[in-house]
Amino acid sequence: MAAEYVLFTDGRAKLDLAKVKIDQAASGAVFANSTGQRLRIYQLFLSVATTVTVTFKSGSTALTGAATVNAGVPLVLDFSPLGWFDIEAAESFTLTLGSGVQVSGNLVYAPLG
Repeated sequence: MAAEYVLFTDGRAKLDLAKVKIDQAASGAVFANSTGQRLRIYQLFLSVATTVTVTFKSGSTALTGAATVNAGVPLVLDFSPLGWFDIEAAESFTLTLGSGVQVSGNLVYAPLG
């Protein structure tokens, strides 16, 4: 069950927590967006078993270029009220990896009205 937190005092958006877990695959959907709404990623934490490049995607559309994440050095995108990434309705938030490694972490997201 995802934890919910109120993002705005008027209750316009609620934050949800999702786990990131990809085992030995070159690409993986972090979560499927079945809400029918666009989603915004507000915070992200990733840890990798070995150094690898990571490309963040909305479905098959790249949101970033390939970024190197080093083993033993977590990637942390602190909470941003503007958000880091927008995921289109009915598309998955996907990580494409430079090689098949274990990736773990979590992220905080909310639907965009």
